[in-house]
Amino acid sequence: MTMAALLPVYQGDYGVGANTTGIPQYAPVTPTGNSFIKVPSTQQGNPAGADMMGIGLVDGSSVAEFAMTKTGTLSLFAKNATTAWTRIYTATQMDARYVPLTRTVNGKALTADITLTSTDTGSVPVERTVNGHELSDDVVLTSSDTGSVPDTRTINGQVLSHDVVLSKDDIGLGSVTDDAQLAISNNLSDLADNEIARTNLNVYSKEQIDSDIDEVNNSINTLTTHVNTDFVPKTITVNGHALSSNVTVTKADVGLGNVTNDAQLKIASNLADLNNIVTSRTNLGLGSLAVQNANAVAITGGQATLSTLTLSTALPLTSGGTGAATAAAARANLGLGTAATANVGTSGGTVPLLNATNTWDGAQTFTNTIQGNVSGTASNVTGIVSIDNGGTGGADIQSARTNLGLGETQLVSFGRVTTNVLSDSTASGGQLVSNLSNTSGQLRGQGRFYFEAYANDRSASVLHTSGTDGSNKYWQFFNDGSTNFPGDIYTSNINISNAITSGGTVQSYNFVSKRSAGDFIRHDSTGKGGSYILSTDDGINQWYLGRGSNGLDDVTWSSYIYGTAVQLKTDRFVSNKFMSAPAFTPTSDARIKTERVVMEHALSKLIKLQGYESYTLTFDANNTFVTGGLLAQDVQKVMPSVVRDGGGTGMDAEGNIVDNLLTLDYNALSALFVEAIKELNLNMQVQQSQIDDLKVLVQSLIDNK
Repeated sequence: MTMAALLPVYQGDYGVGANTTGIPQYAPVTPTGNSFIKVPSTQQGNPAGADMMGIGLVDGSSVAEFAMTKTGTLSLFAKNATTAWTRIYTATQMDARYVPLTRTVNGKALTADITLTSTDTGSVPVERTVNGHELSDDVVLTSSDTGSVPDTRTINGQVLSHDVVLSKDDIGLGSVTDDAQLAISNNLSDLADNEIARTNLNVYSKEQIDSDIDEVNNSINTLTTHVNTDFVPKTITVNGHALSSNVTVTKADVGLGNVTNDAQLKIASNLADLNNIVTSRTNLGLGSLAVQNANAVAITGGQATLSTLTLSTALPLTSGGTGAATAAAARANLGLGTAATANVGTSGGTVPLLNATNTWDGAQTFTNTIQGNVSGTASNVTGIVSIDNGGTGGADIQSARTNLGLGETQLVSFGRVTTNVLSDSTASGGQLVSNLSNTSGQLRGQGRFYFEAYANDRSASVLHTSGTDGSNKYWQFFNDGSTNFPGDIYTSNINISNAITSGGTVQSYNFVSKRSAGDFIRHDSTGKGGSYILSTDDGINQWYLGRGSNGLDDVTWSSYIYGTAVQLKTDRFVSNKFMSAPAFTPTSDARIKTERVVMEHALSKLIKLQGYESYTLTFDANNTFVTGGLLAQDVQKVMPSVVRDGGGTGMDAEGNIVDNLLTLDYNALSALFVEAIKELNLNMQVQQSQIDDLKVLVQSLIDNK
């Protein structure tokens, strides 16, 4: 036979290179050639109800297809020329369709055929009754027990008083003949004459249809070539409109949505083509002035705002003017005196303001009472102003104090006393001073309270006490809440002291000690020593809490009695004994876990580790305990991220000191365990699949032996 010339294959033909985005998928109801196919969820006969992707295989008129669901639960389907779509189950899905051999029925395993007895199922008790008759013996029910059907009851109109024989007329099949019928199971293979049957059905034979399909396929191939060569895809758009249907481009599509189809003014006409010039001026807000000449403007009403106005004669008072051509003549016509030319002010040669404080340079004589405040110098006020008039009623300081109740022997009460010092450089603020003198007037001692400002926004309120021997003590209350005591403060049990050497140099510590029992607090004020709380009993240390003198920021809480110690370091919490709590829950929020690295080859890493049922941890000769687990050095080789330098010291088997002990994050090891179990589970699934295949093979060998 002679083969027709082969047509070229383009991208997208039979699904080759299809990706939906730029090249549409090949989704035929029946493939016309070997192809990559898509079975849409909407296609008739789709068994999954979801989009499927697969291949179509064509051999003459026989078509076979294989496809799987595109997303969601994996489902496999296949069909050929003689079968519909058939589900193919994976090994995992098959496991879910069968029960294990260990499953039991009434306690009997399914490893072999089982027979259930009445003991297994539980017999019906003999006391059970049927229509009132116990089952301890055979039961014979009468019509009275069951309620007989009355003989007047009819079936298709015939009463049951005698035997009933129904005919085809009785059941509505009077027109049905007793001729041979086609059996459904024969699928029309029992027809007497296929050709006559096709003629009666007005259908063609398979050979004719196959021939017609071949012609249609050739026509489709020719049309496909024509379409791919001479037509553009439907996905091409014109101004955003797809070519899948007729396209109408509107003015909005080309960016002229607001443009109307009205007649337009021409630039070259310079507005000569306006339809109505008067209406246009009105629309532009132009009044009658717009059509008047500049040298002959008539204003018949309204108001005019002018930048300059030149009159040939002075505007009279009756027309709102001054009737004068000079400022002096205008003031005279308006009745204004000399005060009209003076400025308003509060001092000097100005007109005084009645709502402000005024300063009078010359002497003023008031014939009536002055109300309000009057300021000036003492030399300008003569006489003694009484207390009733705001004065002191005294001519000297002593008499003024006495009149005001501020004498040396008088008790004075103040709601608030404010002492102000205005200065950008002075360190001390206003002072409250208390002096104590003897009857001879000699000063016995002095106390002061004042405010001081220092550098870096630091300040303090200060209590100052001085004696006749020249001694001075300052008690400072700083703005950061701290307090500086000038010396020892004694109560019945507490002594707070700042030790000073014989040379006068302050040592690097302060003490708060309880005298009776010996407990004390030490605070390092220079950063060179330790700050701590120490509890003692009869000179024997009991417990300790604080920062040592090693210059580090570590905080230690230790018990001298039990030999336990807990350290709070900058990045960890260290204990030399067992720690117990209902639960330890490390932070594990996915939102702050970044730069994640997925665990790989977990099983091979896990088998490299050696677990120890027990071992002894030795921190010192008096601090050992037995536990079990893993070695940090072993874990560090396979998962270094979970091993930390925990600090601290210990002892090896020879008694040597070991520094910088390693710690192991057992919580983080759960990732290794989980992934290893998942790998084991995957191996088990593969092995189970192999076992199932072997079982089928063995069973087939047994069946065919």
